Amino acid sequence: GNKFDKELEDELKKLEKELKDLEEGLDDIDKDGSAQPPAPALQVGTIEGNLSYPSEQIPDLTVCAEDTGGASSPYCTNSLINDLKYTAGRGYQLEVPPGDYYVYSYFIDPTYTAYYTEFVTCGMNVGCLSHNKITVTVANGDHHRNIDPVDWYMGP
Repeated sequence: GNKFDKELEDELKKLEKELKDLEEGLDDIDKDGSAQPPAPALQVGTIEGNLSYPSEQIPDLTVCAEDTGGASSPYCTNSLINDLKYTAGRGYQLEVPPGDYYVYSYFIDPTYTAYYTEFVTCGMNVGCLSHNKITVTVANGDHHRNIDPVDWYMGP
């Protein structure tokens, strides 16, 4: 072999060593978990319900689901749905990640809220004494209906 062949061979050996080093480097990444797996599909569930307000009309309420543990900011919507399937013709639908939530609504003043409570599920009459908030547990793909944040009588 002439000088040219020798240089080519040396160059090839260098490249092979670099390639081997790179491959070992990739193996290390896999082992210590620093290579990111593909992101999972976003997990989400839906909460839907009827709205009411202690007046003749239901104003443009905001509906929110707050994490029962206070882990995140509330998820809110003010896109209400006008549909006769809802008790008073107005409802809402809210998409949230899986978790445990209290659902409430308010009009303008966020300190005057109506929650989804035992008073609501009891029938909201004088014999219903509990105003305890109800935890709505949302798993991926869930669709909870009739989660009605309409207990305007909870007091402060």
